[in-house]
Amino acid sequence: MSRPLGDALSLACNALTNGRLPANALAEGARQALARRADDLARALSPASPERIRIILATIADMPSRTEEDRAKLRFALERDVADLSEFPEWALAAAARAYRKREVGDDVFRPTTGQLAVVCRQRTAAAVVERRRIAAVLTAEIEPPRKPIEPARRAELAAALRAFGEKLAASPLTPEMPAKT
Repeated sequence: MSRPLGDALSLACNALTNGRLPANALAEGARQALARRADDLARALSPASPERIRIILATIADMPSRTEEDRAKLRFALERDVADLSEFPEWALAAAARAYRKREVGDDVFRPTTGQLAVVCRQRTAAAVVERRRIAAVLTAEIEPPRKPIEPARRAELAAALRAFGEKLAASPLTPEMPAKT
């Protein structure tokens, strides 16, 4: 995400209150750009196909497993692993498998479990998931109508009332006296 768009998202998120967004908190151009970014994130985070998951798991199949099992159990385990990893995008799964093959993560001895792969995938996708959630909150927020500007006469009236209150407060005996400047 570009810096200006990230800044616009941050400002809009800060202005968001109880699912409501002030009308002036997000320019229309930024809203459109965030919608495009949301689409990009949805594609990037879309789950890998079962076939792609099998291919990725095959890249770590030559690593020794913690327990050797018979072929029927291995086939069942593979299909279970495919189902368990089906929520993750292909790029995150590939990065997790690569990290294990390169021994950047793991115990440096055994093939990773599905749970270990899932942890690495969640770490790799965390920033995109948070960004998608923030964008969705802003784009689905109810837009508050713009506030009416304060009329100049009313503004002057409020300013006079504040001055009078300040003077009254300053004259109050409860207000400690400030030492004179020397």
